[in-house]
Amino acid sequence: MPAKSSPSPTTAASGGNNTRIPGWRDAFIDASAILAIAVVSITEGLSGFEALTRTGILSAWGIVALALAGWFLRTGSRPALVARARIPELGREDKYYVAFVAFICLVCLYLAIASPPNAPDAGSYHVPRVLRWIQEARAAFYPTHIARQLWIGPGWEYFAVHLQLLAGTFPVTNLVQWTAMIATPAVVSVIARELGAARRGQLLAALFTISIPMGVVQASGSQVDLFVGFWVAASIALLLRIRRAGIENSGIYEAILLGGAVGMATLSKATSALFLLPFVLWIGFGLAKRRPIRFASLAAIAIVIALTMNVPHMLRNKAIYGSPLGVRGSSDVTNELFTPAAIASNVVRNAALHLGTPWASVNKVLTDGIIELHGLAGIDPSDARTTFQRWGFSVPENWDDEGMGSNQLHFLLIIAVTAVLTVTKSSSQASRYLWCVLAGALLFSIFLKWQPWHSRLHLPLFIIAGAAIAASLESVLSSRRLRWIAVALALTALSPAFRNTMRPLVVRRPMFTTPYEERLFTDPRGPSNAWKVYGSAADFLAARGCNKVGIIIDPMGWEYPLWKIMERRTGRSPEIRHVAVTNLSRLALSDEERNFAPCAIMTIHYFVPKAKEEYVMSQFFPDGRPQVLPGYTAAWKQEFITIYLPATAK
Repeated sequence: MPAKSSPSPTTAASGGNNTRIPGWRDAFIDASAILAIAVVSITEGLSGFEALTRTGILSAWGIVALALAGWFLRTGSRPALVARARIPELGREDKYYVAFVAFICLVCLYLAIASPPNAPDAGSYHVPRVLRWIQEARAAFYPTHIARQLWIGPGWEYFAVHLQLLAGTFPVTNLVQWTAMIATPAVVSVIARELGAARRGQLLAALFTISIPMGVVQASGSQVDLFVGFWVAASIALLLRIRRAGIENSGIYEAILLGGAVGMATLSKATSALFLLPFVLWIGFGLAKRRPIRFASLAAIAIVIALTMNVPHMLRNKAIYGSPLGVRGSSDVTNELFTPAAIASNVVRNAALHLGTPWASVNKVLTDGIIELHGLAGIDPSDARTTFQRWGFSVPENWDDEGMGSNQLHFLLIIAVTAVLTVTKSSSQASRYLWCVLAGALLFSIFLKWQPWHSRLHLPLFIIAGAAIAASLESVLSSRRLRWIAVALALTALSPAFRNTMRPLVVRRPMFTTPYEERLFTDPRGPSNAWKVYGSAADFLAARGCNKVGIIIDPMGWEYPLWKIMERRTGRSPEIRHVAVTNLSRLALSDEERNFAPCAIMTIHYFVPKAKEEYVMSQFFPDGRPQVLPGYTAAWKQEFITIYLPATAK
C-alpha cells in the first residue's frame, strides 16, 4: 500500500489533531506484566505451604499492597497509572467508537455474570482444575481421569483461582476472559501506535480487536484463548517499545516486564511460542546488531523470568509424564508429515475455518471445492498424519460458537491488506509486522495437525493482526472509507454478542429464560437432558447426606456441573476426587487421596462419541475401563450416570 505521511510515535506526542492517547496504556501494560509475575509467585509460594486459601490470598495481596504503598510514600512517587493518565480528547466520531466498544463489553459482562461456565473445555478441565486447587489448598497434580486437568498450561487458572477464592462460592471465573476482552483493545492500540498509526488508526485497531466474533463469544465464558491473546499482544507491545527506544535505552526493568508477559503467554498456552517467535527474531536481530552484549544480557534476564514462571508446572509434568510439556503422544496433535503438500493442506484447511457463511449450500460448495483441490494434489484431507483423529473436513456454519466459530470479515480484511502490501512491495513497519503475524500462522500449520476447532486457537493471531490492519488502512483510506469499515466491524460483533451458542440472548431459548442448572449444559452437542440427569444424581446423594464423592469419568466428560449442582443441593462445597485412576496421574497420589473414603462413587460416561470410544479408551485407559473400588455396589442408575454406595450402606 502506498503510505501517506503519518506521525511517528514520538512526534505524535507533541500535540495537534493526531495527538496520541497519553501514556496510561503503556503504564497499564507495565502493570499487567508485573501482575503476571506476582500472580504466579503468590500461587506457587502459597501452594508450597498448602496455603492457597482465601486467607492466604488476602494476606499475600495485603503484603504486596503495603509494600507498594510504603515504596510510594518513601520515594514520593505516584503509581504510573495515576501519574501518566489523563482523559484523552475525543472527537464526536471517536466517541462513537468508544461507545460501541463499551456497549459490547457491557453485554458480555451481563452474560459472564448471569451464566455459569458452560463450554466443553471449561466444564471438563479448566474450572474443575481451579476447584480442585481450592479443595487441596495448593496447585498440585492429583489423580484424575481427565489428564487435561493437569498437563496443559495453567496460566488462566492461576488468575481464576485468585478471583474465585476472593469471591467465595459465587462463580466468577468467566470474568477472567471478560477482563482480557476489555483490556486487549488498549494493548492493540498501543501496537498500532508503534506502527505509526495516529488516533483514528489506534481507535480502529481497538474496534477491530473488540469485534472479532470468536473474541466476543469467548468474552463471557471460561475458555482461555482471549486471555492468551492479551498476553501475546502485551509481549509484542513491549518488544516494539524496546525496539523504538533502542537497546541502549532499555534496561533491566524492560527485560523483566517482557519476561513476565512472555512467561504468562506461554504458561497459558504453548502455541503462544509459535506466534511470538517471528516477532522475537525480527526485533531481536535488529537489536543484537547494535549492542550485542547488552542485548544478550537483557535477553537472558527476560528468558530467565519467563522460564521461572513456567518451571514449577514443567517440573510437575516431568515428574508424572516424563516430559516438561506433559503427556507424550496421547493428545495426538503434533504433525507427522512435513512435505510442502502436507503443509499447504493444513494452511488451506485452517484458513477455510474462517470462510463459513450462514448458508449451508454455500458452505457445502466451499467444502467440496477444498476436498476436490486436495484430490487433485493427491492429498487425503483426513490424513491421520496431518489431521487430529482423522476428523472429517468441512467449512463451519456457526458464527457464534466459542469453540468452532469463525471470523469472516476480519479474515478477509487481513487477506486483502496482505495482498495489497505484497503487490505494492510495501516496506512499511505495518507490512513487516503483518508478515510476522502470517509467519506465526504458518508455524502453527506446520507443527500442529488440523483440528475443526482450530479457529479458536487462531484468536491471538487475529488480535495482534488488528494493529497492522488498522495502521495500513489509515495510511491509504479517507476518513469516510475508514468509517464504513468501522461500521462493518461493529455490525459483525452484534451477532456473536446476542446469538452466542452457549449463552444466547435473542434466539432459540434466551439464556435468561433457562433454569440455572440447564445453563450448565447449553452446548448443543451434548445430551439435551444432561442437567436433569446430573440433578437427579445430586438429589439422590443429598437425600443421603453424602457430600464426599469419588468419580470415574470419561476423559472428555463434564465435571464442573457436578460440583455446582451438588453445592446448590447441600449449600456447601462438595469434596470430589477421582478414584480408580489407571493413567499416569495415579503417580500423584497424595495422603489425602490414599485415605479418601467416599460415601458414594459415581461413574459418568457422557461425552465419548461411539465412533471415538475405542480410541479414547485405549489412549486414556490403557488397562481397560477403570473398575469401581471394591466394597461398593450399584444403588442408582439413570442414563449415563451410575452411583455406587458402600455395601454396608442402607
